[in-house]
Amino acid sequence: MAGKTEIGNKVLTKLGQSRVSNFDTDPTASAKAINEVWDSVLLFTLQSFPWNFATVRTNLAADTNAPSWGFNYKYPLPSDFLKLLQIKDEPTYQLEGGYILTDAVAPIYIKYVSIVRDSGLLPPFFVELLSHNLAIETCERITGDLNLKQLLIAERKEIEYSAQTSDAVDNQPIETDMDDWIKVRF
Repeated sequence: MAGKTEIGNKVLTKLGQSRVSNFDTDPTASAKAINEVWDSVLLFTLQSFPWNFATVRTNLAADTNAPSWGFNYKYPLPSDFLKLLQIKDEPTYQLEGGYILTDAVAPIYIKYVSIVRDSGLLPPFFVELLSHNLAIETCERITGDLNLKQLLIAERKEIEYSAQTSDAVDNQPIETDMDDWIKVRF
């Protein structure tokens, strides 16, 4: 899997710039620009899709303090929480201030997108999308070339689709029941 320097160098290559040996220590303006937006672009890219590699299932215990009104229980979100995908048994809930508020009795079971900060754990298709998003975000600052930025933005949809498709292939197909209207069409 790719490290931060490898990903950063992919960005620089997309921008027609020279590669660097270590993104954490390199003093160039290009490396600094990428480092400054790294976390926000990583979180944005992680949150954009329910990636299999970043999906976690866990159970949560209720907080000792109940909400003052509206729901009976509140559950603290995990420290690596980024985006809620599912609560088992689908209770009514609300996300507020780092908690899930609900009337569901503890424990509740959730599936969520987690924050994956170790770039070595990112699969190749995600690395490609992340590096592309980083290139878009830093293009104007590093190159000053608005035409290149527009080209990168135009290419993003295809790269995003490819990454999401590659990720989805790992899942078992979802079978749907055919209703009478669909059966007649066959």
